[in-house]
Amino acid sequence: MEKGYQRELTYQRKDGSFSAFGQRDPSGSMWLTAFVAKSFQQARNFIYVDEETILRAVDWIIVRQNKDGSFPEPGRIIHKEMLGGGASSTTTLTAFVLIAISEVKLRSTEIAPRLATAKANAQRYLESQASTLSDPYSLAVASYALFKSGSNNVDVTLAPLEAQAIMKNGEQYWQQPQPEPVSNTKVWRPPHRQGKAVNIELAAYVLQLKVERSGVASAIPILKWISGQRNANGGFSSTQDTVVALQALARFAKVASGNTNMKVNVVAGANSHDYSLTSANNLVLQNRVLDSSVRSVAISATGSGIALAQVSATYNIEGYEQEPAFDTIATVLSEKDNSIVVRVCTRWLLSGTTGMAVKEIGIPSGFSADIEALELKNYQGVKRIEEGNRKVVIYFDELGAEETCIEVDVARTGLVAKARPVAIKVYDYYEPENQQTIFYSSSHLSSVNICDVCGATCEGCTAYFKRR
Repeated sequence: MEKGYQRELTYQRKDGSFSAFGQRDPSGSMWLTAFVAKSFQQARNFIYVDEETILRAVDWIIVRQNKDGSFPEPGRIIHKEMLGGGASSTTTLTAFVLIAISEVKLRSTEIAPRLATAKANAQRYLESQASTLSDPYSLAVASYALFKSGSNNVDVTLAPLEAQAIMKNGEQYWQQPQPEPVSNTKVWRPPHRQGKAVNIELAAYVLQLKVERSGVASAIPILKWISGQRNANGGFSSTQDTVVALQALARFAKVASGNTNMKVNVVAGANSHDYSLTSANNLVLQNRVLDSSVRSVAISATGSGIALAQVSATYNIEGYEQEPAFDTIATVLSEKDNSIVVRVCTRWLLSGTTGMAVKEIGIPSGFSADIEALELKNYQGVKRIEEGNRKVVIYFDELGAEETCIEVDVARTGLVAKARPVAIKVYDYYEPENQQTIFYSSSHLSSVNICDVCGATCEGCTAYFKRR
């Protein structure tokens, strides 16, 4: 947590705001500054966080509040769902900021009255706009913001949100309308997919609202659905939905925990395992690796309390074609024994543009990318370039329907022959299910043998070069 705090400070701008790329951006982001202020406030319960950092961020937010109580976005829209539909973008952003600053607790006597005024003005603005909202995400964020601010108008947004809820197999969830693809072509999709990040996030806002407003009973159907969207590592689809969902689950657990005293029995194949859950160990993860031959797992419990059981299975499948959100083409422009140049062109296939987008370009084994040369090319829209494990990671403000191309110079650094195809992955950072993975290869490098790489002085290669 301390490392994360220190790393996040590198994205704070001189005026106290935060943005996705710090001083490289022309302006701070209202959404990100509010998110960081809220996160730092929560982190203060566990690590040292300089209050001055939060104070400067909150002051930046307050100074930029509009006269009508709304909050503008002077920077880029990082989280595209904040756009909502038309005029709802400002309302949804204002709701998000109100939630964030409602959680901030500062000792400064100078900013306290200004913060109270800012919250009151934002609440009045939301109340005036509540009836204009229609999409589930905007309604969910606004409902929770109105509740957090003590408004009596929560049902103005909650009622239409409830009307759009989907009830299935004892679970409750919502589906945010998605951008239409530019092409009418439909590609097969697998029968089960993890929920979209935006749907998980909006369900988490409703879960928090219901738990804090009316207790756990009405929230259980949402809890079941959110829990079913977790991945094997305990997270969700993206960073943002994971943060909101974990906070919602934690608040549910805090209210519902009470006196935990449970005996859980797990029957996996021919084996049986017993677990004891009490108030003393209910935060301790208990797990077991099952034999690969197990084909069914039966779980039963007795006693009092609420616990989450998750069965994670890992397996390989033959590749299948999903509906792509991007169109990516890789072309090897030049290829020699010790170097190649690869051009990667990408365009967005859905309507509008992406949010912050990431392009991960794999590098063949035994080669490294010339990061310095890539940075000097100063490609438009590129905000950050990083070198990962055998890949180059490139961050963009956004990607649209117009093709965006990057050329990467790759040079040999190791004695590796017969290079194999490597992957290129492009995805929307906040909606990672919008992604595409392709592979590229160099026909020349794939045919190069170890003597071509090592030279005539290498053991066993003298005869090879004589034959040539």
